[in-house]
Amino acid sequence: MTLRWQPALALVWRYVYALGLGMAVVGLIVAMQHESPWQTYGVLAHSTFGSVTDTLYTLRWATPQILAGLACAVGFSAGVFNIGVEGQLYLGAFVAGVLGYTLHLPPLLHVLVCTAGGALAGALYALIPAALLVFWGINEVVVTLMLNYVAMLGTQYVTRVDIMGPAATSASVLQTPPVLVSAQLPQLVPGVSVNAGLYIALGVAGLLWIVLYRTRFGFNAVALSQSLRFAAFAGAPVRRVQLYAFLMSGALAGLVGVTEILGVDHRFIAGFSQNVGFSGIMVALMANNNPLGVLFTGLLFGSLSNGSLALARETNLNSHVIMLIEGLVILFFTVNLQQLRTRMSSIWRRPTA
Repeated sequence: MTLRWQPALALVWRYVYALGLGMAVVGLIVAMQHESPWQTYGVLAHSTFGSVTDTLYTLRWATPQILAGLACAVGFSAGVFNIGVEGQLYLGAFVAGVLGYTLHLPPLLHVLVCTAGGALAGALYALIPAALLVFWGINEVVVTLMLNYVAMLGTQYVTRVDIMGPAATSASVLQTPPVLVSAQLPQLVPGVSVNAGLYIALGVAGLLWIVLYRTRFGFNAVALSQSLRFAAFAGAPVRRVQLYAFLMSGALAGLVGVTEILGVDHRFIAGFSQNVGFSGIMVALMANNNPLGVLFTGLLFGSLSNGSLALARETNLNSHVIMLIEGLVILFFTVNLQQLRTRMSSIWRRPTA
């Protein structure tokens, strides 16, 4: 085996043992609840890739995970921590939903306008923490985290007061009117909610890989993530790279909302995201911010999301089991077995007094 493939194989091994250990611990917890671990494993396996339909639903849930992971990865690659993907995707979804039912355009043009509007909304919302970071040095983590709630609650308020109006009651589902057929993303298979957003995610992943690994911007971004002072000393345009990375991250976050509204829900619905923006952070970190790696980690999290629905239908367990699996996988993935083995060996061999 050549040295070229050793890092990739080591990363694959980390995925395997992290998932295996996570599933093993979950199996013990399930057994303590007097449920069958083997039935749980079987439901998860069958519901994710057991049939063509199950696989398509897995791809449906993987699409937003991939786009959210790409949104986080482009920021992390440049050393900026955009924790506001959740809020930015809400703005993108809201704008796409409003443009989808207010404009009357030909089908392809209508989709392009809604997509561009949603991506632009996410980018402009990301411009707020980007400007605060670049020009005033204000920590972007705190700002983006708090702006998430501004976006989520703000879109709910506008939907209730300005769009639904008197029809909104305390028991009403806050949602906009349905988008026109001309604004809907085409489904890949009739009757299954996987749609052309999957093609968008795949195309964006390939394009982002080229940007990060084959352009000057990508070189400067990677240098910036390694050492801010060194990159500045070497002449890299630090502010420009940070600003562009933030805008790109916000635009990709907006695309998450666009694909969900135009491809699945066909209207903006308050609370539609279910923390996809936050899970995108885990997707990006597990892929080491590599856009092509995000495709695989996004598929993993998408399969777990699809499996959670099957667990709720076919067992007495709830979706919190999937959240536990995700957390344990992340925990075990961050553990460096080589360092742990070396540390335990040094403790074992330590002479006693």
